[in-house]
Amino acid sequence: MNNQIVTEEPKTLLGGGEENNLEGLKKEVISIYGICMKCKQPRSHYQWCQPCERKQSEENFSNWTSGNKEIDKFLQDTQLNSTKPQTFLEWIPFGKLENIIILCTTSKSTVYSAFWKDGPRKWDKQNEQYKRSGIQVTIKLYKDDDDIDQINEILNELKIYLGCHTQEGSLLFQFYGISKQPDSNDYFTIEQFSQNGSLANFISHNFNSLYWEMKLHLLLCLAEDLKALHDAGYVHRYLHPSSVLAFDDNFCAIGSFSKCCKISSNTEEIIGWFHYTAPECLLKNPYTKSSDIYSFGVIMHTIGTGNVPHRPLCVNQSLTLDICLGLRPYVPDNMPKCFRDLMEKCWNTEPGLRPNINEVYNILLNLWSSIYHNNHLTPLNSTFIEFLVADNDKDYSKSNSQEMVTQNDNLEPLEMIKYIKENNLAIIFSINELTMMTPIVDNDPFCKISIAILKKGETDSLVVCKRFKSTQLDKNFFDELKMHKKLYFCLKILRILGVSLDEDNKEYLLIMQYADGGNLRQYFKDHFTELTWDDKLNFAYQITEGTKYLHDEDVFHQNLHPKNILIHKNEAKILLNIVKSTGTNYLNVSDEIIPYIDPKLLENQSYEYDKKSDIYSLGVLMWELSSGYPPFINDKTENLLEIHLMNDYREKPVLNTPNEYLELYKSCWNTEPNERPSINQVFSISLDESAGECSLIMQYVDGGNLRQYFENFFPKLTIDDKIKLAYQITEGVKFLHDLDIIHQNLHSKNIVIHKSEAKIMLDLVKGTNTDSSNDYEMISYIDPKLLENNSYELDKKSDIYSLGVLMWELTSGHPPRTENILKSHIIDGYRETRIPNTPKEYFDLYESCWYPEPNIRPSINQIFNKLEEMNKNSGLEVINLIKKYKLVKEINMEELSDMKNIDGGHFGIISRAVWEKTKNYVICKRLKNNESISNKPTEALLHELKMHGRLNFCQRIIRILGISLDTDTKEYLLIMQYADGGNLRQYLKHKFSELIWEDKVKLAYQIAEGIKFLQGENILHRDLHSGNIVIHQGEAKIIDLGIAKSTETQTNIHSGLFGSLPYIDPKILEDHSYKYNEKSDIYSLGVLMWELSSGVPPFINESENVLKYSLISGRREKPIPDTPDEYLKLYESCWDPEPNKRPSISQVFNKLVKLGRTMNIQDFQDIKCDDDDMQGIQDNQNIQNENNDTNTRANISNADDNDDLDIPDDC
Repeated sequence: MNNQIVTEEPKTLLGGGEENNLEGLKKEVISIYGICMKCKQPRSHYQWCQPCERKQSEENFSNWTSGNKEIDKFLQDTQLNSTKPQTFLEWIPFGKLENIIILCTTSKSTVYSAFWKDGPRKWDKQNEQYKRSGIQVTIKLYKDDDDIDQINEILNELKIYLGCHTQEGSLLFQFYGISKQPDSNDYFTIEQFSQNGSLANFISHNFNSLYWEMKLHLLLCLAEDLKALHDAGYVHRYLHPSSVLAFDDNFCAIGSFSKCCKISSNTEEIIGWFHYTAPECLLKNPYTKSSDIYSFGVIMHTIGTGNVPHRPLCVNQSLTLDICLGLRPYVPDNMPKCFRDLMEKCWNTEPGLRPNINEVYNILLNLWSSIYHNNHLTPLNSTFIEFLVADNDKDYSKSNSQEMVTQNDNLEPLEMIKYIKENNLAIIFSINELTMMTPIVDNDPFCKISIAILKKGETDSLVVCKRFKSTQLDKNFFDELKMHKKLYFCLKILRILGVSLDEDNKEYLLIMQYADGGNLRQYFKDHFTELTWDDKLNFAYQITEGTKYLHDEDVFHQNLHPKNILIHKNEAKILLNIVKSTGTNYLNVSDEIIPYIDPKLLENQSYEYDKKSDIYSLGVLMWELSSGYPPFINDKTENLLEIHLMNDYREKPVLNTPNEYLELYKSCWNTEPNERPSINQVFSISLDESAGECSLIMQYVDGGNLRQYFENFFPKLTIDDKIKLAYQITEGVKFLHDLDIIHQNLHSKNIVIHKSEAKIMLDLVKGTNTDSSNDYEMISYIDPKLLENNSYELDKKSDIYSLGVLMWELTSGHPPRTENILKSHIIDGYRETRIPNTPKEYFDLYESCWYPEPNIRPSINQIFNKLEEMNKNSGLEVINLIKKYKLVKEINMEELSDMKNIDGGHFGIISRAVWEKTKNYVICKRLKNNESISNKPTEALLHELKMHGRLNFCQRIIRILGISLDTDTKEYLLIMQYADGGNLRQYLKHKFSELIWEDKVKLAYQIAEGIKFLQGENILHRDLHSGNIVIHQGEAKIIDLGIAKSTETQTNIHSGLFGSLPYIDPKILEDHSYKYNEKSDIYSLGVLMWELSSGVPPFINESENVLKYSLISGRREKPIPDTPDEYLKLYESCWDPEPNKRPSISQVFNKLVKLGRTMNIQDFQDIKCDDDDMQGIQDNQNIQNENNDTNTRANISNADDNDDLDIPDDC
């Protein structure tokens, strides 16, 4: 694949006999590369003479500069020491790049394609010299606010690239040099363009056309790149199909080196794509060369099967565990064995058992050669036949990304504990913190159960410990732990408090809450005669509530019976069997459990357990609650019970059972699962009014209570969102207090979220004897005065205390910790600690709410006023959000001087200022908050930034250079390129008399080119008029994408009808429900073309009320004398009343180019357009919407689609 070359003479001192060796080495070089015709010295490469190149480079240094001394020195040193074309990096002026189109954007960088007009130097063999010709290239722009960071990112990646070009090997991918966008001062790299995009994209679209020879050659190329990287001492750390570029059917190369580093012994953060990340790295061990080999093995699977797994949006704990336990992608039977053997060696769980890259490369070379040589040179061999058979059987349908095969079953105990701790699955307790007491006699068949004392600090707590041997635990154990973590806040599920390891006995201890009433069966033996029907109904409600919580989380209990219902403080809680037999045989369980098993499972062992199976068990439990004893306890036909149950045999109703309750549990144990109610139906059915009970119908909320909402959405909330929620809760409490109503029970389960807004839920029905001070979970929300004295009368200041705790919870995302917290701690002043990055004024406010002395706490009005002020002043968080996702640079207001207002648009005030960094004028667009943006300034701002982010290098669009926040007014400023000629309307007013038709056609072409670029990116401008076209150095550019809209998205940021009336599509004026489309922008373009011909705005002195209806009726401006006929026909076709008769933007563009050529305008002679589209202007009857004809774009990232702001880590 790669010539073994000599890149430079040895730098060792020569001894007596070494001169002859050197002479021999020179001869060897000459024999490979020849000698330079100019200087007669040996070439260091067949296309390279280092002495001549050094001399030429030195002579050229005075002809260029990057404007940065560090970059200049780096490029100069590179050129002076370059030994081959691949290591010669240039300074490429921005003006040499054209047709710049965005390809993808990530959290670290944005990637574009462009045409480099000069192109790199290529060797002309015939004339023995270098020549240049234009080529397609890739631009990689790093997103760094700080110029120094941006430059360091570029230079670090290039240094790694150069470091891999040695005597022994080189990279296949090529960097050409560095350039700079002059307006924003952004530096970026120019790289080799990949027509096929990423390997992930290439495999997804071309797999069926790939033969094994091609697949092996792709892997051979990748192995060669990785070999060069490893030989240079680097670890890639980010190897996956989206970091590899595919150039054609046989050639791919590593396309990004930004995550590469020298081998480190330090623990590192997890980076990369989980499917391709080695197990040791998922456990946060250092990345090594063996980690890259693991990733290479999974890429072998991708190329071999065509299966590119979906990229997870966030850390996937389940997938992490699976990989650590040896789970690997499914390998189809028709994969060649020799290929499979290498792949499985590469992804071995043990790093030391994986081959190194040299071994991988040599094996792949042999495999590829066996096919290539058999196809072209030698007789058949067995390896070739194996691949030939695989080529004829391409059915890899079983290779599903979710189907995995396991290599090993268990982690070592200490590794398991480490994994639990790293992933926060449970608290790890030392075995020394537990004092064992009496074992519980009624043991689980899979473990030993004991009561113990857990000592934390000065606090002792009763807990239950379940002991398991390490051999009993597999990945199901982790799955159950993760499930428990998800269910932690459900009061009706018995909590797991933590895990411990008894290293002496090789046993794990699962530490759980202690239940003072034992299980339901034990409780009934001691207390059933004391229970009223209200008590039984409460138990039924609590068990149903717990089951509902499970089902809402898509969890099946699968073992609901009285021994798994525990009673603590007279409340029922469900116990989950965290470690149980993985292959439960429902025909081989104890007789006492059979009555609770769904008859469908008894009838058919292959029947799949579902939620309705839990409903059956719940029905039997409800009957047991009415009777107080187990079902069929007196039945004499135990051995036939299974058969009887399958034939609808059920227990008889108990006397005095409320009829509604009886009918409910009978519906639950219906033999047919689809006839049983859902858990929501069971939960919502109310009893007969004659029983003295009624249904309370309440408003539905889509976000659940605050605690549930946090579980699903907390990571996405900004501090502004949290302050808004605090403001909304406070507003509700204020409403109550203004009516002299005290809530008395404010906590996160009584705050519900609907359409992202907080609402307070009142406990209209609660027990009169309820002692909330003994509620284990809610103790932290209770006024310490009540905890200190049960006779203390709750007042408004008690609600204020609870509100303070809620405000803290809004910053943390979880309720206050209750483990080991006693009443005395809270009475003595214990409070939760501040969460980092909480605004000072916010934590000062909530801490004032939870003062021990009520009279020192603020009133609800004081809290409301302060939160209202904070809510209005929110804004810094948006800047932080923009900085986090690197949408644009942050520009400090202090960098802007001499600011003067020059205009005001519908969405913002326009100012001119000097940007001290460049000493050039810039435009500052101050975003207003008014009804036109539906009171959503933040959304409107981000909307405009996202639009501009896709258009950064289009010369016909005014670029956003950065964003600034005016801390005095709390308004955002978009900092944009300055246009020296003002807007088109101003320009025509002052310069029209100087313009000839050549100038007007050029301006029309430039506007059309900008619209063509926008529509090529599927963006509609929606507000095209002469105030939104500016002139800079005599050329037209489009501005103000404030209401521009992507045709690929649905937004509701702006409301109403926008734009300047004469430029608005009459279809929209006629029918406001008509959807703005590409042809609406074409209408506006037609009006602009007329304005260019006249020099004045359309209908300048007309009343808008009258004009609207005349435009709908077909009225248009009159042609201007001396207008070229083709130009006139073109703009008239653009403003045709019927949108489907208007030309597409490509047709307008092409016809303007043709017109320019006809008029012998020099600028149009070299512009490319589709000559097939050059038809008569009136031939528009069958025009259809066309796809844009911009240059081919490749999807270089096969990463997941995140939200509009967040994107994958690298391209």
